[in-house]
Amino acid sequence: MFKQAALRKLAGLARRFPPNSRLAPRQDVVGDVAPATPADLPATLAPTAVIASEPPALDQSPEGAAGLWLLHTKGPYLLARGGDRVPPPITANIALTNKCNLRCEICGSQKSLDLTGSRRRHSDLDRLKSVADTLFPFLVTVELNSQGDPLLYPNFEDVLKLIKKHDCEIKVQTNGTLFKDSIIDLLVDMYGEVNISLDAVGPKFDAVRKGGIWAKAEPGMRAFLARRDPEKLQVGLYPTVTKRTVGEAVSIVEWSRDVGIDTIVFHRYNPLPDGMSIEEPPTQDEYDTARAAVHAWCVENNSPLNVHFEGERLNPDPVPSRRSKFASAVKQSFRRYYIPPSYPVDPGLPGADPVYVCDAPNSYVEIGLDAQVSACCRSQDIALGYATSVEAFADSWFGHNYARIRHSLTRDYDGQYPLPNCESCVKFFAPNSSCGRTAVPYEGSSTVHPDGLSLAIDGDIVLDQIVPFEDKVYRAAGITPGIDIRAFDLVEADAPLTRVESLEAVKRGPSGCYFFTGRTVFFTTTDGKDARFSFSRRRYALRSKAVSDRGPGHDAPADRERPIVDQGTDRVAAL
Repeated sequence: MFKQAALRKLAGLARRFPPNSRLAPRQDVVGDVAPATPADLPATLAPTAVIASEPPALDQSPEGAAGLWLLHTKGPYLLARGGDRVPPPITANIALTNKCNLRCEICGSQKSLDLTGSRRRHSDLDRLKSVADTLFPFLVTVELNSQGDPLLYPNFEDVLKLIKKHDCEIKVQTNGTLFKDSIIDLLVDMYGEVNISLDAVGPKFDAVRKGGIWAKAEPGMRAFLARRDPEKLQVGLYPTVTKRTVGEAVSIVEWSRDVGIDTIVFHRYNPLPDGMSIEEPPTQDEYDTARAAVHAWCVENNSPLNVHFEGERLNPDPVPSRRSKFASAVKQSFRRYYIPPSYPVDPGLPGADPVYVCDAPNSYVEIGLDAQVSACCRSQDIALGYATSVEAFADSWFGHNYARIRHSLTRDYDGQYPLPNCESCVKFFAPNSSCGRTAVPYEGSSTVHPDGLSLAIDGDIVLDQIVPFEDKVYRAAGITPGIDIRAFDLVEADAPLTRVESLEAVKRGPSGCYFFTGRTVFFTTTDGKDARFSFSRRRYALRSKAVSDRGPGHDAPADRERPIVDQGTDRVAAL
Protein backbone atom coordinates (compact mmCIF):
# COMPACT_ATOMS: atom_id res chain seq x y z
CA MET A 1 0.00 0.00 0.00
CA PHE A 2 1.20 3.51 -0.75
CA LYS A 3 1.95 5.85 2.11
CA GLN A 4 -0.47 8.72 2.71
CA ALA A 5 2.34 11.28 2.54
CA ALA A 6 3.14 10.14 -0.98
CA LEU A 7 -0.52 10.37 -1.91
CA ARG A 8 -0.74 13.95 -0.67
CA LYS A 9 2.31 14.84 -2.75
CA LEU A 10 0.77 13.09 -5.76
CA ALA A 11 -2.46 15.02 -5.37
CA GLY A 12 -0.57 18.30 -5.04
CA LEU A 13 1.46 17.54 -8.15
CA ALA A 14 -1.72 16.75 -10.09
CA ARG A 15 -3.04 20.22 -9.22
CA ARG A 16 0.29 21.79 -10.17
CA PHE A 17 0.63 19.93 -13.48
CA PRO A 18 -2.77 19.37 -15.16
CA PRO A 19 -2.71 17.23 -18.32
CA ASN A 20 -1.98 19.16 -21.54
CA SER A 21 -3.02 16.60 -24.10
CA ARG A 22 -0.90 16.06 -27.18
CA LEU A 23 -3.31 13.35 -28.30
CA ALA A 24 -7.09 13.05 -28.00
CA PRO A 25 -8.49 10.08 -26.05
CA ARG A 26 -8.48 6.84 -27.99
CA GLN A 27 -11.85 6.08 -29.54
CA ASP A 28 -11.33 2.30 -29.60
CA VAL A 29 -11.28 1.91 -25.82
CA VAL A 30 -14.52 0.94 -24.13
CA GLY A 31 -15.11 2.87 -20.94
CA ASP A 32 -13.04 5.43 -19.10
CA VAL A 33 -11.78 6.14 -15.66
CA ALA A 34 -11.04 9.58 -14.24
CA PRO A 35 -7.77 10.27 -12.44
CA ALA A 36 -8.06 9.59 -8.74
CA THR A 37 -8.86 12.69 -6.69
CA PRO A 38 -7.65 13.42 -3.14
CA ALA A 39 -11.09 12.58 -1.79
CA ASP A 40 -11.32 9.11 -3.30
CA LEU A 41 -7.64 8.04 -3.33
CA PRO A 42 -7.76 5.89 -0.17
CA ALA A 43 -10.78 3.98 -1.44
CA THR A 44 -9.10 3.14 -4.76
CA LEU A 45 -5.93 1.71 -3.30
CA ALA A 46 -7.16 -1.80 -2.52
CA PRO A 47 -5.00 -4.43 -4.29
CA THR A 48 -8.13 -5.82 -5.96
CA ALA A 49 -9.53 -2.45 -7.01
CA VAL A 50 -12.17 -2.74 -9.73
CA ILE A 51 -12.33 -0.49 -12.80
CA ALA A 52 -14.95 -0.73 -15.54
CA SER A 53 -12.35 -1.49 -18.24
CA GLU A 54 -8.85 -0.58 -19.36
CA PRO A 55 -8.52 3.21 -19.08
CA PRO A 56 -7.82 5.08 -22.30
CA ALA A 57 -4.33 6.19 -23.23
CA LEU A 58 -4.00 9.95 -23.57
CA ASP A 59 -1.10 12.33 -23.85
CA GLN A 60 2.29 11.34 -22.46
CA SER A 61 3.36 14.66 -21.04
CA PRO A 62 6.13 14.77 -18.45
CA GLU A 63 3.86 16.93 -16.26
CA GLY A 64 1.05 14.40 -16.22
CA ALA A 65 3.21 11.35 -15.65
CA ALA A 66 5.57 12.95 -13.15
CA GLY A 67 3.27 11.98 -10.29
CA LEU A 68 4.28 8.35 -10.75
CA TRP A 69 7.73 9.20 -9.42
CA LEU A 70 6.13 10.08 -6.07
CA LEU A 71 4.94 6.53 -5.57
CA HIS A 72 8.60 5.80 -4.84
CA THR A 73 10.03 6.58 -1.40
CA LYS A 74 12.80 8.44 -3.25
CA GLY A 75 10.34 10.25 -5.48
CA PRO A 76 11.53 13.76 -4.53
CA TYR A 77 15.10 12.74 -5.40
CA LEU A 78 13.98 11.38 -8.77
CA LEU A 79 12.02 14.55 -9.51
CA ALA A 80 15.06 16.64 -8.63
CA ARG A 81 17.29 14.53 -10.89
CA GLY A 82 15.05 15.19 -13.91
CA GLY A 83 11.70 13.55 -13.23
CA ASP A 84 9.95 16.91 -13.50
CA ARG A 85 10.71 16.85 -17.25
CA VAL A 86 11.16 13.14 -18.05
CA PRO A 87 8.39 10.70 -17.06
CA PRO A 88 9.14 7.31 -15.53
CA PRO A 89 8.80 4.13 -17.56
CA ILE A 90 5.52 2.39 -16.82
CA THR A 91 6.73 -0.98 -18.19
CA ALA A 92 10.00 -2.80 -17.65
CA ASN A 93 10.94 -6.08 -19.27
CA ILE A 94 13.02 -8.05 -16.79
CA ALA A 95 15.30 -10.82 -18.07
CA LEU A 96 15.13 -13.82 -15.74
CA THR A 97 16.98 -16.49 -17.69
CA ASN A 98 18.46 -17.39 -21.05
CA LYS A 99 17.47 -21.03 -20.71
CA CYS A 100 14.70 -22.69 -22.72
CA ASN A 101 13.41 -26.25 -22.90
CA LEU A 102 12.61 -26.04 -26.65
CA ARG A 103 14.65 -25.59 -29.84
CA CYS A 104 12.23 -24.03 -32.32
CA GLU A 105 13.38 -23.37 -35.86
CA ILE A 106 11.78 -19.91 -35.85
CA CYS A 107 13.84 -18.72 -32.87
CA GLY A 108 16.80 -16.67 -34.04
CA SER A 109 17.96 -16.00 -30.50
CA GLN A 110 18.09 -19.68 -29.62
CA LYS A 111 19.92 -20.41 -32.84
CA SER A 112 22.39 -17.62 -32.20
CA LEU A 113 23.08 -18.67 -28.62
CA ASP A 114 23.66 -22.26 -29.69
CA LEU A 115 25.95 -21.15 -32.51
CA THR A 116 28.01 -18.90 -30.26
CA GLY A 117 28.12 -21.33 -27.35
CA SER A 118 26.95 -18.63 -24.97
CA ARG A 119 26.66 -19.19 -21.23
CA ARG A 120 23.31 -20.52 -20.08
CA ARG A 121 22.36 -18.90 -16.80
CA HIS A 122 19.72 -17.34 -14.58
CA SER A 123 19.64 -13.82 -13.21
CA ASP A 124 20.83 -13.49 -9.62
CA LEU A 125 17.88 -13.21 -7.23
CA ASP A 126 19.55 -10.68 -4.92
CA ARG A 127 20.27 -8.50 -7.93
CA LEU A 128 16.63 -8.82 -9.01
CA LYS A 129 15.56 -7.66 -5.54
CA SER A 130 17.69 -4.55 -6.04
CA VAL A 131 16.03 -3.98 -9.40
CA ALA A 132 12.60 -4.35 -7.79
CA ASP A 133 13.45 -1.83 -5.06
CA THR A 134 14.68 0.56 -7.75
CA LEU A 135 11.93 0.31 -10.36
CA PHE A 136 8.79 -1.47 -9.18
CA PRO A 137 7.33 1.33 -7.01
CA PHE A 138 6.55 3.43 -10.13
CA LEU A 139 6.05 0.65 -12.69
CA VAL A 140 2.56 -0.29 -13.80
CA THR A 141 3.60 -3.49 -15.61
CA VAL A 142 6.52 -5.87 -15.15
CA GLU A 143 7.12 -7.87 -18.30
CA LEU A 144 8.88 -11.24 -18.07
CA ASN A 145 10.04 -12.06 -21.58
CA SER A 146 13.74 -12.78 -21.78
CA GLN A 147 15.92 -14.91 -24.04
CA GLY A 148 14.62 -18.01 -22.32
CA ASP A 149 11.26 -19.05 -20.92
CA PRO A 150 10.64 -17.16 -17.66
CA LEU A 151 8.71 -20.10 -16.18
CA LEU A 152 12.04 -21.97 -15.99
CA TYR A 153 13.47 -19.45 -13.53
CA PRO A 154 14.06 -21.33 -10.27
CA ASN A 155 12.96 -18.37 -8.11
CA PHE A 156 9.88 -17.52 -10.17
CA GLU A 157 7.67 -17.44 -7.06
CA ASP A 158 9.97 -14.88 -5.40
CA VAL A 159 9.80 -12.66 -8.48
CA LEU A 160 5.99 -12.73 -8.50
CA LYS A 161 5.96 -11.85 -4.80
CA LEU A 162 8.07 -8.78 -5.54
CA ILE A 163 5.66 -7.79 -8.31
CA LYS A 164 2.64 -8.20 -6.02
CA LYS A 165 4.34 -6.29 -3.21
CA HIS A 166 4.47 -3.20 -5.42
CA ASP A 167 0.97 -3.60 -6.92
CA CYS A 168 2.33 -4.15 -10.44
CA GLU A 169 0.73 -6.14 -13.23
CA ILE A 170 2.53 -8.93 -15.09
CA LYS A 171 3.05 -9.57 -18.78
CA VAL A 172 4.49 -13.05 -19.28
CA GLN A 173 5.55 -14.68 -22.57
CA THR A 174 5.89 -18.46 -22.47
CA ASN A 175 6.02 -21.37 -24.92
CA GLY A 176 3.01 -23.21 -23.45
CA THR A 177 4.78 -26.38 -22.32
CA LEU A 178 5.51 -25.44 -18.71
CA PHE A 179 2.08 -25.06 -17.09
CA LYS A 180 2.52 -27.48 -14.22
CA ASP A 181 0.25 -27.17 -11.16
CA SER A 182 2.74 -25.18 -9.06
CA ILE A 183 3.20 -22.61 -11.85
CA ILE A 184 -0.57 -22.34 -12.39
CA ASP A 185 -1.06 -21.73 -8.64
CA LEU A 186 1.29 -18.74 -8.88
CA LEU A 187 -0.02 -17.22 -12.10
CA VAL A 188 -3.75 -17.31 -11.32
CA ASP A 189 -3.10 -15.10 -8.30
CA MET A 190 -1.69 -12.29 -10.47
CA TYR A 191 -3.11 -9.38 -12.48
CA GLY A 192 -2.11 -8.69 -16.07
CA GLU A 193 -1.66 -10.93 -19.09
CA VAL A 194 -0.02 -14.16 -20.18
CA ASN A 195 0.89 -14.64 -23.83
CA ILE A 196 1.62 -18.07 -25.31
CA SER A 197 3.78 -18.64 -28.37
CA LEU A 198 1.69 -21.27 -30.14
CA ASP A 199 2.04 -21.81 -33.91
CA ALA A 200 0.03 -25.02 -34.35
CA VAL A 201 -2.11 -27.51 -32.47
CA GLY A 202 -2.06 -31.30 -32.53
CA PRO A 203 0.70 -33.24 -34.37
CA LYS A 204 1.93 -30.12 -36.18
CA PHE A 205 2.83 -28.62 -32.80
CA ASP A 206 5.23 -31.51 -32.18
CA ALA A 207 6.83 -30.94 -35.58
CA VAL A 208 7.43 -27.19 -35.30
CA ARG A 209 8.07 -26.80 -31.57
CA LYS A 210 11.14 -28.98 -31.29
CA GLY A 211 11.15 -30.64 -27.88
CA GLY A 212 7.46 -29.96 -27.28
CA ILE A 213 4.78 -32.67 -27.13
CA TRP A 214 1.18 -31.55 -27.67
CA ALA A 215 -0.27 -34.42 -25.65
CA LYS A 216 1.67 -33.14 -22.61
CA ALA A 217 1.43 -29.39 -23.27
CA GLU A 218 -2.30 -29.06 -23.98
CA PRO A 219 -3.59 -30.38 -20.62
CA GLY A 220 -1.44 -27.83 -18.79
CA MET A 221 -2.69 -24.95 -20.93
CA ARG A 222 -6.30 -26.05 -20.50
CA ALA A 223 -5.84 -26.34 -16.72
CA PHE A 224 -4.37 -22.85 -16.55
CA LEU A 225 -7.14 -21.32 -18.66
CA ALA A 226 -9.84 -23.08 -16.64
CA ARG A 227 -8.50 -21.67 -13.37
CA ARG A 228 -7.58 -18.11 -14.32
CA ASP A 229 -10.03 -15.29 -13.66
CA PRO A 230 -10.55 -13.47 -17.00
CA GLU A 231 -11.50 -10.32 -15.12
CA LYS A 232 -7.96 -10.02 -13.76
CA LEU A 233 -5.76 -12.07 -16.12
CA GLN A 234 -5.93 -11.90 -19.92
CA VAL A 235 -4.50 -14.71 -22.05
CA GLY A 236 -3.39 -14.34 -25.66
CA LEU A 237 -1.69 -16.35 -28.38
CA TYR A 238 1.19 -15.13 -30.55
CA PRO A 239 1.47 -17.55 -33.51
CA THR A 240 4.32 -17.22 -36.00
CA VAL A 241 3.12 -17.92 -39.55
CA THR A 242 5.63 -19.96 -41.56
CA LYS A 243 5.34 -22.09 -44.67
CA ARG A 244 4.87 -25.10 -42.40
CA THR A 245 2.22 -23.49 -40.17
CA VAL A 246 0.27 -21.23 -42.53
CA GLY A 247 -2.39 -23.93 -42.95
CA GLU A 248 -2.93 -24.19 -39.19
CA ALA A 249 -4.44 -20.75 -38.69
CA VAL A 250 -8.12 -21.75 -38.54
CA SER A 251 -7.34 -24.73 -36.29
CA ILE A 252 -5.57 -22.37 -33.87
CA VAL A 253 -8.56 -20.01 -33.79
CA GLU A 254 -11.01 -22.86 -33.20
CA TRP A 255 -8.91 -24.30 -30.39
CA SER A 256 -8.59 -20.83 -28.85
CA ARG A 257 -12.36 -20.37 -28.86
CA ASP A 258 -12.86 -23.74 -27.18
CA VAL A 259 -10.41 -23.05 -24.33
CA GLY A 260 -11.25 -19.37 -23.74
CA ILE A 261 -8.30 -17.46 -25.22
CA ASP A 262 -8.94 -13.69 -25.32
CA THR A 263 -6.76 -12.50 -28.20
CA ILE A 264 -4.71 -13.96 -31.07
CA VAL A 265 -2.10 -11.95 -32.96
CA PHE A 266 -0.74 -13.81 -35.99
CA HIS A 267 2.55 -12.47 -37.32
CA ARG A 268 4.57 -13.42 -40.37
CA TYR A 269 7.90 -15.23 -39.91
CA ASN A 270 10.93 -13.02 -40.48
CA PRO A 271 13.57 -15.32 -42.06
CA LEU A 272 16.81 -15.94 -40.23
CA PRO A 273 20.16 -15.59 -42.03
CA ASP A 274 20.90 -18.26 -44.61
CA GLY A 275 21.67 -21.65 -43.14
CA MET A 276 20.39 -20.92 -39.62
CA SER A 277 16.92 -22.43 -39.97
CA ILE A 278 14.89 -24.76 -42.14
CA GLU A 279 11.83 -22.52 -41.76
CA GLU A 280 10.61 -20.37 -44.64
CA PRO A 281 8.04 -17.57 -44.71
CA PRO A 282 4.76 -18.31 -46.46
CA THR A 283 4.27 -16.97 -49.96
CA GLN A 284 2.02 -13.95 -50.29
CA ASP A 285 -0.71 -16.15 -51.80
CA GLU A 286 -0.48 -18.60 -48.89
CA TYR A 287 -0.57 -15.77 -46.39
CA ASP A 288 -3.56 -14.12 -48.07
CA THR A 289 -5.42 -17.43 -48.24
CA ALA A 290 -4.89 -18.07 -44.53
CA ARG A 291 -5.95 -14.54 -43.67
CA ALA A 292 -9.12 -14.87 -45.77
CA ALA A 293 -9.99 -18.21 -44.14
CA VAL A 294 -9.60 -16.80 -40.64
CA HIS A 295 -11.62 -13.71 -41.55
CA ALA A 296 -14.42 -15.91 -42.91
CA TRP A 297 -14.38 -18.00 -39.73
CA CYS A 298 -14.63 -14.87 -37.58
CA VAL A 299 -17.63 -13.62 -39.54
CA GLU A 300 -19.44 -16.97 -39.62
CA ASN A 301 -18.86 -17.73 -35.95
CA ASN A 302 -19.38 -14.23 -34.55
CA SER A 303 -15.90 -14.55 -33.07
CA PRO A 304 -15.86 -14.38 -29.26
CA LEU A 305 -12.18 -13.39 -29.27
CA ASN A 306 -10.15 -10.68 -30.96
CA VAL A 307 -8.15 -12.03 -33.91
CA HIS A 308 -5.44 -10.01 -35.66
CA PHE A 309 -3.23 -10.70 -38.65
CA GLU A 310 -0.26 -8.43 -38.06
CA GLY A 311 -2.01 -5.15 -37.10
CA GLU A 312 -5.33 -5.89 -38.83
CA ARG A 313 -8.32 -7.02 -36.78
CA LEU A 314 -10.21 -9.75 -38.64
CA ASN A 315 -13.36 -10.00 -36.56
CA PRO A 316 -15.91 -7.38 -37.76
CA ASP A 317 -16.37 -5.80 -34.33
CA PRO A 318 -13.89 -5.62 -31.46
CA VAL A 319 -14.63 -7.94 -28.57
CA PRO A 320 -14.67 -5.93 -25.30
CA SER A 321 -11.99 -6.89 -22.83
CA ARG A 322 -13.18 -9.06 -19.98
CA ARG A 323 -10.67 -7.44 -17.65
CA SER A 324 -12.23 -5.32 -14.93
CA LYS A 325 -9.85 -5.88 -11.99
CA PHE A 326 -6.39 -4.38 -11.74
CA ALA A 327 -3.51 -4.58 -9.30
CA SER A 328 -3.71 -0.85 -8.56
CA ALA A 329 -6.38 1.63 -9.63
CA VAL A 330 -3.99 4.51 -8.91
CA LYS A 331 -1.26 3.12 -11.14
CA GLN A 332 -3.74 2.23 -13.88
CA SER A 333 -5.01 5.81 -13.93
CA PHE A 334 -1.56 6.98 -15.08
CA ARG A 335 -1.82 4.97 -18.29
CA ARG A 336 -3.76 7.89 -19.78
CA TYR A 337 -0.52 9.83 -20.11
CA TYR A 338 1.25 7.16 -22.16
CA ILE A 339 0.97 6.18 -25.83
CA PRO A 340 0.51 2.35 -25.92
CA PRO A 341 2.93 1.15 -28.65
CA SER A 342 6.59 0.75 -27.67
CA TYR A 343 7.77 0.59 -31.29
CA PRO A 344 7.95 3.11 -34.18
CA VAL A 345 4.64 4.23 -35.67
CA ASP A 346 4.06 6.44 -38.71
CA PRO A 347 1.96 9.58 -38.15
CA GLY A 348 -1.75 9.18 -38.60
CA LEU A 349 -1.80 5.51 -37.63
CA PRO A 350 -3.47 4.20 -34.45
CA GLY A 351 -1.32 4.83 -31.41
CA ALA A 352 1.05 7.24 -33.16
CA ASP A 353 2.67 9.77 -30.84
CA PRO A 354 2.54 13.28 -32.32
CA VAL A 355 6.02 14.11 -31.03
CA TYR A 356 7.98 10.86 -31.16
CA VAL A 357 8.38 8.32 -33.96
CA CYS A 358 9.02 5.78 -31.20
CA ASP A 359 7.99 6.37 -27.61
CA ALA A 360 9.82 3.39 -26.08
CA PRO A 361 12.66 5.44 -24.48
CA ASN A 362 10.02 7.43 -22.56
CA SER A 363 7.71 4.69 -21.35
CA TYR A 364 9.59 1.39 -21.42
CA VAL A 365 12.91 0.02 -20.20
CA GLU A 366 14.71 -3.27 -20.80
CA ILE A 367 16.61 -4.85 -17.90
CA GLY A 368 19.15 -7.54 -18.78
CA LEU A 369 20.40 -10.57 -16.87
CA ASP A 370 22.98 -8.44 -15.07
CA ALA A 371 20.51 -5.60 -14.35
CA GLN A 372 21.85 -3.54 -17.26
CA VAL A 373 19.52 -0.88 -18.63
CA SER A 374 18.73 -0.85 -22.37
CA ALA A 375 16.38 1.36 -24.35
CA CYS A 376 14.25 -1.44 -25.83
CA CYS A 377 14.10 -5.13 -26.70
CA ARG A 378 15.96 -4.52 -29.99
CA SER A 379 18.91 -2.81 -28.34
CA GLN A 380 19.70 -5.24 -25.55
CA ASP A 381 23.33 -5.37 -26.69
CA ILE A 382 23.85 -1.76 -25.58
CA ALA A 383 23.89 -1.15 -21.84
CA LEU A 384 23.14 2.48 -20.98
CA GLY A 385 23.53 1.94 -17.25
CA TYR A 386 22.24 -0.24 -14.43
CA ALA A 387 19.09 -0.56 -12.33
CA THR A 388 20.81 -1.84 -9.19
CA SER A 389 20.01 1.34 -7.25
CA VAL A 390 17.86 4.44 -7.64
CA GLU A 391 20.99 6.54 -8.08
CA ALA A 392 22.43 4.28 -10.79
CA PHE A 393 19.12 4.19 -12.66
CA ALA A 394 18.80 7.98 -12.47
CA ASP A 395 22.31 8.31 -13.92
CA SER A 396 21.16 6.51 -17.07
CA TRP A 397 17.46 7.48 -17.38
CA PHE A 398 18.21 11.20 -16.98
CA GLY A 399 21.66 11.01 -18.58
CA HIS A 400 22.98 12.43 -21.84
CA ASN A 401 22.83 9.12 -23.75
CA TYR A 402 19.11 8.66 -23.14
CA ALA A 403 18.58 12.34 -23.95
CA ARG A 404 20.32 11.89 -27.31
CA ILE A 405 18.28 8.78 -28.11
CA ARG A 406 14.99 10.48 -27.25
CA HIS A 407 15.86 13.59 -29.28
CA SER A 408 16.82 11.46 -32.29
CA LEU A 409 13.37 9.88 -32.28
CA THR A 410 11.39 13.12 -32.43
CA ARG A 411 9.47 13.52 -35.66
CA ASP A 412 11.24 16.73 -36.73
CA TYR A 413 14.79 15.43 -36.20
CA ASP A 414 16.71 14.66 -39.40
CA GLY A 415 20.15 13.73 -38.06
CA GLN A 416 21.68 10.32 -37.42
CA TYR A 417 20.46 7.87 -34.81
CA PRO A 418 22.91 7.51 -31.90
CA LEU A 419 21.43 4.05 -31.20
CA PRO A 420 22.45 1.77 -34.12
CA ASN A 421 19.39 -0.46 -33.80
CA CYS A 422 16.99 2.42 -34.51
CA GLU A 423 17.85 2.60 -38.22
CA SER A 424 16.50 -0.81 -39.24
CA CYS A 425 13.68 -0.76 -36.67
CA VAL A 426 12.21 2.54 -37.90
CA LYS A 427 12.57 1.42 -41.53
CA PHE A 428 10.60 -1.76 -40.77
CA PHE A 429 7.84 -0.42 -38.50
CA ALA A 430 7.51 3.20 -39.68
CA PRO A 431 8.92 3.39 -43.22
CA ASN A 432 7.33 6.77 -43.91
CA SER A 433 9.18 8.23 -40.94
CA SER A 434 12.56 6.79 -41.90
CA CYS A 435 13.32 9.38 -44.63
CA GLY A 436 16.63 7.71 -45.45
CA ARG A 437 18.10 8.43 -42.03
CA THR A 438 21.04 6.30 -40.90
CA ALA A 439 22.70 5.46 -37.62
CA VAL A 440 25.93 7.00 -36.39
CA PRO A 441 28.80 5.02 -37.96
CA TYR A 442 30.76 3.64 -35.04
CA GLU A 443 33.83 2.76 -37.06
CA GLY A 444 37.59 3.12 -36.99
CA SER A 445 40.09 2.61 -34.22
CA SER A 446 38.14 4.96 -31.95
CA THR A 447 34.40 4.38 -31.70
CA VAL A 448 33.67 7.72 -30.04
CA HIS A 449 31.54 9.90 -32.33
CA PRO A 450 30.55 13.54 -31.60
CA ASP A 451 26.85 12.82 -32.24
CA GLY A 452 26.86 9.28 -30.88
CA LEU A 453 26.63 7.56 -27.56
CA SER A 454 29.33 8.13 -24.98
CA LEU A 455 29.44 5.30 -22.47
CA ALA A 456 31.53 4.98 -19.34
CA ILE A 457 32.06 1.25 -18.76
CA ASP A 458 32.50 0.15 -15.16
CA GLY A 459 33.91 -3.37 -15.24
CA ASP A 460 34.55 -5.90 -17.99
CA ILE A 461 32.57 -6.16 -21.23
CA VAL A 462 32.06 -9.90 -21.56
CA LEU A 463 31.99 -11.23 -25.13
CA ASP A 464 29.34 -13.93 -25.25
CA GLN A 465 28.51 -13.74 -28.95
CA ILE A 466 31.64 -15.47 -30.33
CA VAL A 467 31.60 -17.38 -33.61
CA PRO A 468 34.29 -19.22 -35.61
CA PHE A 469 35.65 -17.08 -38.45
CA GLU A 470 38.25 -19.21 -40.19
CA ASP A 471 41.06 -21.61 -39.28
CA LYS A 472 41.33 -21.05 -35.51
CA VAL A 473 40.32 -17.38 -35.81
CA TYR A 474 37.20 -16.23 -33.92
CA ARG A 475 35.00 -13.17 -34.29
CA ALA A 476 32.95 -11.23 -31.75
CA ALA A 477 30.81 -8.50 -33.31
CA GLY A 478 28.49 -5.83 -31.93
CA ILE A 479 30.91 -4.41 -29.37
CA THR A 480 29.32 -1.68 -27.28
CA PRO A 481 29.27 1.58 -29.28
CA GLY A 482 30.31 4.86 -27.72
CA ILE A 483 33.51 3.54 -26.17
CA ASP A 484 37.07 4.15 -27.28
CA ILE A 485 38.35 0.66 -28.00
CA ARG A 486 41.93 1.96 -27.84
CA ALA A 487 41.42 2.11 -24.08
CA PHE A 488 40.62 -1.61 -23.81
CA ASP A 489 42.49 -4.89 -23.94
CA LEU A 490 41.02 -8.27 -24.88
CA VAL A 491 41.55 -10.74 -22.05
CA GLU A 492 41.30 -14.52 -22.02
CA ALA A 493 40.23 -15.65 -18.57
CA ASP A 494 42.30 -13.11 -16.59
CA ALA A 495 45.23 -12.58 -18.98
CA PRO A 496 45.51 -9.86 -21.68
CA LEU A 497 46.07 -11.09 -25.23
CA THR A 498 48.41 -9.41 -27.73
CA ARG A 499 47.06 -6.63 -29.94
CA VAL A 500 48.14 -6.65 -33.62
CA GLU A 501 47.49 -4.18 -36.43
CA SER A 502 45.47 -6.18 -38.96
CA LEU A 503 43.28 -9.21 -39.52
CA GLU A 504 46.05 -10.75 -41.62
CA ALA A 505 48.37 -10.42 -38.63
CA VAL A 506 45.83 -12.34 -36.52
CA LYS A 507 45.70 -15.11 -39.14
CA ARG A 508 49.46 -15.54 -39.41
CA GLY A 509 50.48 -14.24 -36.00
CA PRO A 510 51.21 -15.94 -32.70
CA SER A 511 48.53 -17.63 -30.63
CA GLY A 512 46.55 -15.34 -28.38
CA CYS A 513 46.44 -12.16 -30.51
CA TYR A 514 43.61 -9.88 -31.60
CA PHE A 515 42.63 -7.03 -33.92
CA PHE A 516 39.84 -4.46 -33.52
CA THR A 517 37.92 -3.08 -36.50
CA GLY A 518 34.82 -0.97 -35.92
CA ARG A 519 32.61 -2.84 -33.43
CA THR A 520 34.22 -6.22 -34.16
CA VAL A 521 37.23 -8.02 -32.73
CA PHE A 522 39.04 -10.93 -34.43
CA PHE A 523 41.27 -13.11 -32.26
CA THR A 524 42.97 -16.44 -31.68
CA THR A 525 43.10 -18.35 -28.41
CA THR A 526 46.34 -19.01 -26.56
CA ASP A 527 46.06 -22.79 -26.84
CA GLY A 528 44.16 -23.24 -30.11
CA LYS A 529 40.98 -24.43 -28.35
CA ASP A 530 37.48 -23.36 -29.36
CA ALA A 531 36.83 -19.89 -27.86
CA ARG A 532 33.10 -20.38 -27.33
CA PHE A 533 32.14 -20.68 -23.67
CA SER A 534 30.28 -23.97 -24.02
CA PHE A 535 33.51 -25.51 -25.37
CA SER A 536 36.28 -23.72 -23.46
CA ARG A 537 34.49 -22.72 -20.23
CA ARG A 538 36.62 -19.58 -20.42
CA ARG A 539 35.53 -15.97 -20.41
CA TYR A 540 36.70 -13.49 -23.04
CA ALA A 541 36.16 -9.84 -22.23
CA LEU A 542 37.22 -6.30 -23.00
CA ARG A 543 38.99 -4.80 -20.00
CA SER A 544 40.07 -1.24 -19.43
CA LYS A 545 43.82 -0.83 -19.91
CA ALA A 546 43.97 0.94 -16.56
CA VAL A 547 42.78 -2.28 -14.93
CA SER A 548 44.84 -4.58 -17.17
CA ASP A 549 48.00 -2.70 -16.27
CA ARG A 550 47.50 -3.63 -12.62
CA GLY A 551 47.88 -7.27 -13.61
CA PRO A 552 45.82 -10.47 -13.12
CA GLY A 553 43.29 -10.51 -10.33
CA HIS A 554 42.38 -6.84 -10.63
CA ASP A 555 39.44 -7.03 -13.00
CA ALA A 556 37.21 -4.96 -10.69
CA PRO A 557 36.74 -4.05 -7.03
CA ALA A 558 35.14 -6.85 -5.07
CA ASP A 559 32.46 -4.53 -3.70
CA ARG A 560 31.65 -2.69 -6.91
CA GLU A 561 27.99 -1.87 -7.41
CA ARG A 562 27.77 -2.49 -11.14
CA PRO A 563 28.10 -6.02 -12.53
CA ILE A 564 29.84 -7.13 -15.68
CA VAL A 565 28.20 -6.32 -19.00
CA ASP A 566 27.23 -9.22 -21.22
CA GLN A 567 27.79 -8.52 -24.90
CA GLY A 568 24.74 -10.34 -26.22
CA THR A 569 21.07 -10.09 -27.02
CA ASP A 570 19.73 -10.98 -23.55
CA ARG A 571 16.42 -12.30 -24.97
CA VAL A 572 16.48 -16.09 -25.58
CA ALA A 573 18.30 -19.19 -24.44
CA ALA A 574 18.72 -22.88 -23.83
CA LEU A 575 19.37 -25.57 -21.28
